[in-house]
Amino acid sequence: MEIYRIGVRLFMIMETADDFSFEAKPKADAENPKVRDWEDFVW
Repeated sequence: MEIYRIGVRLFMIMETADDFSFEAKPKADAENPKVRDWEDFVW
């Protein structure tokens, strides 16, 4: 994963496995304590 800032915008590039699902990602993120800590930090 790479995150870039251009002016006031951020964008992210992700390299994923073929079975990656954006639909399943919110549930997986909610169950991952490291992701929750990161999201709390950036808010």
